[in-house]
Amino acid sequence: MAVILALAAAGADVLLTEFPTSGIDREALDGLLTVLASSMLAVTTFALGIVVAAYASAASAATPRATDLVVGDEGTRTAIGSFIAAFIFAVVAKVALGIGYYEEAGRFVLFVATLAVLAFVVATLILWLRTLTKLGRLGDTMTRIERVTWDALRAHAHAPYMGAHAGTSSAPAGLHLLPREVGYLTHIDMAGLQSTLEVCGGFCHVRVRPGAFVDTTTILAVVVGASVSHEALARLRKAFIIRGARSYDQDPRFGLIVLSEVAQRALSPAVNDPGTAILVATRMTKLLIDAQSARRDALASSELSAVPRFTRVSLVPLRDEDLVSDGFAPVARDGAGMLEVAVRLQKLLGMVAANATGTVAEEARRQASSALERSTAVLELPGERERLAAVHRRAFHTLSWPAAE
Repeated sequence: MAVILALAAAGADVLLTEFPTSGIDREALDGLLTVLASSMLAVTTFALGIVVAAYASAASAATPRATDLVVGDEGTRTAIGSFIAAFIFAVVAKVALGIGYYEEAGRFVLFVATLAVLAFVVATLILWLRTLTKLGRLGDTMTRIERVTWDALRAHAHAPYMGAHAGTSSAPAGLHLLPREVGYLTHIDMAGLQSTLEVCGGFCHVRVRPGAFVDTTTILAVVVGASVSHEALARLRKAFIIRGARSYDQDPRFGLIVLSEVAQRALSPAVNDPGTAILVATRMTKLLIDAQSARRDALASSELSAVPRFTRVSLVPLRDEDLVSDGFAPVARDGAGMLEVAVRLQKLLGMVAANATGTVAEEARRQASSALERSTAVLELPGERERLAAVHRRAFHTLSWPAAE
């Protein structure tokens, strides 16, 4: 668009032959384009330096698994893209102006376009400044992790089988679909599986969920009831996306694992920041409770009992208790010797147990008991151990206590 805008201005010399234009001095316009080109090159270099520093800050202050979220910031991408586009516009227009590409009307339109580009760049820079002050900071990075984790948890609450039938622990005999590479299963194209199976007339029992680490012997799926050709088998295999690292999209466990990594780094002797670990545990608690509420809302609206969209596919269930252990077990292990962390974990796990049902509530109680055992073995003062035990009793026997401060 920058190149088209710079070159299309010459069309005014043909279209605006009768349009009165004030004379735009060629040297003045050339000077304006020179300033725009040089300043945009400097601003782009400066912006890229800030972004690289933000990536490094996110990796060191939070966890390297969070850098993808910083890289994917749309405001930053838009700003840098705008700066580069303005630089290209200025360079192309300056060259075209130097070879006499524009007449008087063309120079006038180019002058107006240059002012519009300047205004657009200034507005973009001002809007980007708010993001720039937070980019790469620990609080902003945790908020980004929490946001994508909630998106995955909410999607799982409303569609625990991703639109397919509920799978079972054992699948019938059939054709085993094996991967051709080793890595993490990051995405399953359910629509692709459905369309392929509608053609060949079979049914696919998917045996792994996104987030699983697979090798060439892992059974991705079992296809039954059809004679699958090599071409159809290749299309079925392409529906399973395997990469070198996990993704947040269809994997609600991964976001909680990344949040837990932030807390683990904060609890390391080099950082020694229990406050951040407590904040992370608080955010994980909110995510788990909100996910349980979303599941109850889906059940109340009969959304979960609706006919599956992908009628020829089944998917094994996610172990919901893993959501609790993935998030809280590492924090309880690394923060066992810090009374403030241990006390808060008991209260937060009690909240999860009080607001959840089934395996999630049971796992919250189990994690709280395990955390209590760890801390009791590490804490040296009898008074601290007694206080922690009292908090545990209040959390899991009466399930009520004063609000956490």
